[in-house]
Amino acid sequence: MCACRARGNCGGGAKSNCAQEENRKASAHKQTQTRVTQTSNSFSTMRPLRLLLVVIFVLSSLEVAGQPTPTNTPIRNKIKKITDAIAKYNSVDGKAVGYAGVRSEQWNRYEKLEQDATDAELITLTDNTNSVVRCYAFQALVNRKSPNALPVLAKHLKDTASVDTCFGCIIGSEKVSDYFLSVVAPSYADLPKDKLTADQKADIQQIMISRKILK
Repeated sequence: MCACRARGNCGGGAKSNCAQEENRKASAHKQTQTRVTQTSNSFSTMRPLRLLLVVIFVLSSLEVAGQPTPTNTPIRNKIKKITDAIAKYNSVDGKAVGYAGVRSEQWNRYEKLEQDATDAELITLTDNTNSVVRCYAFQALVNRKSPNALPVLAKHLKDTASVDTCFGCIIGSEKVSDYFLSVVAPSYADLPKDKLTADQKADIQQIMISRKILK
């Protein structure tokens, strides 16, 4: 409020001065509010853009700095026999299947694959033409805490092939890329936990965030 009006002396020329002062203050207040609104809108626009740029940077770093071992390693005959049987059965099974929780023969094949195959063979098998073989080969790499697991995951984020699954009495189907992500962030009790380093887990979280943003 104008000082002269506060004293009750707003008369004559003083009235004109009061009006000018109040108009000046009102104009300054309006300009301040406009700047605040513009700043708020700017931040609101920048937040998702910045997050998207961070995600793109993380994925680019994974692709450039974390390439897996070349996938041209010859597969030994004893490993090929296992993968041929896995492909013929053609389902990713958990350890126990059915209402009775019977141990799965397919799971036995998977465990034999994990036990006998080398890391180089498993990396090659993540590019196998059969989606079930790809999933089991990747799962074996993760369970071994192989440093190649993360770049293999990044490589297969767009693997949209379908794979049939059976865990307990739950039969389903999902994309290979989604199964890969479920292996590093397991939702089933029979998938071992704490399989990745803290840095790898942080990178996986960024990958999962990117999938939600970019879908």
